[in-house]
Amino acid sequence: MKGFCHYTSIDSLLKIVMSDRVDFIATYYKQHGKDDYCWIRERGKKIVKELCEEHNWKYDSGDLAYNPYIISFCTNENSYHMWYEFKGKGAEVMITLNPYLFWSSISICKLESLVPCKYVSLNASDDEIKNAILDIIDNECFEDLPRDELLKLAIMGVMQGKFWEEEEIRYVKLCSLYASVYPSTDGPEIRYCEDIEQENTIHISFPKEIINSVCVRNDISDEDYENILNHMIKCGYSTEIVSKQK
Repeated sequence: MKGFCHYTSIDSLLKIVMSDRVDFIATYYKQHGKDDYCWIRERGKKIVKELCEEHNWKYDSGDLAYNPYIISFCTNENSYHMWYEFKGKGAEVMITLNPYLFWSSISICKLESLVPCKYVSLNASDDEIKNAILDIIDNECFEDLPRDELLKLAIMGVMQGKFWEEEEIRYVKLCSLYASVYPSTDGPEIRYCEDIEQENTIHISFPKEIINSVCVRNDISDEDYENILNHMIKCGYSTEIVSKQK
């Protein structure tokens, strides 16, 4: 299974790496640009229905009525774009992750998964988008799962071609658009979509063992590098997993 990593800032690293867990922040999809998931969500409704009809898969219109939270990872551990160009200034730190431990800590039964991204042009035809979706659900990481059950996840991996340099694989946590159940003194309270104010971000925790290594950009100051080393020691990691970019 191919590995992946997370490019970030020093400040974010110090919040992600904790003594008892790794704590990533997942962003609500509406916080992403309209040319991200919002774009494919609208186009995908008709395309997913057609795919189900063509392959005799079960179709549920509610499958696309989810509000996903997303964490972005990268499949390239030596990406020039992510190091120096991402968001105009590049990343300061790259955290490489153990894909086997990551997968074992999530569950599609809980509506969460990793979704490899495929890139298409803004004006891609329906057939091109269908092929991208099929490529995603045919990924080796999904080989034991029903194809039709993966459509709700796969649609979130179809990205516009202008983002191709990010070489993204996404952690996706699906949340129902229709209703959520909240505890109350009078028993469970169901709040329907118009009553629910979604959080812009949520914390998703993973076992601390998922971290393989931490690589720091080579132009980071000695003081910042020392702070990173001290933080990793404080959190119970060996400094041997920390290095500067070569």
